[in-house]
Amino acid sequence: MPNLMSFHKPFLTLDDLPDSVGLDNWTIFPYVNPTFILGVGELTRSDYYYLQSYLKFETSTINNEVHWTYFFHKGVYDLTIIHATNTYSGILTIKIDDVVLGTPDFYSDPTVYAVKTIFSDIILSKGNHTLKIKIEDRHASSTSYNMRLGTFTFRRTS
Repeated sequence: MPNLMSFHKPFLTLDDLPDSVGLDNWTIFPYVNPTFILGVGELTRSDYYYLQSYLKFETSTINNEVHWTYFFHKGVYDLTIIHATNTYSGILTIKIDDVVLGTPDFYSDPTVYAVKTIFSDIILSKGNHTLKIKIEDRHASSTSYNMRLGTFTFRRTS
């Protein structure tokens, strides 16, 4: 009898999958496993009715950042970030690798929950890419540089 194991690859990695295989729409909870944190402040998971669980980064200084690294298949993606805006949040720079997607201002008065910020036409090669969020500044009326992040949803559009 032939040894079938000699023809069987024992481990399948993400690199082995063709670009046509994979999720076209997936959601990430940012409080789960950030890969890099730079800055002074309190990074915690909090629960709130409107955002369910969310990442809360409370700080009184600028230039704090958080990174998440994920595997992507080659394609064009949209990124939707669900977050809160309030009187004590900052202006953030959102990047994938070193490409700036935008600089949304998370300030509002009154507080607004489940705000949707969308970035479109993000072209990614197959491999790991790093989502970076940095607190760069604050609105003139904001009292601090905080951020509240609910979810990231990546949707492959082509």
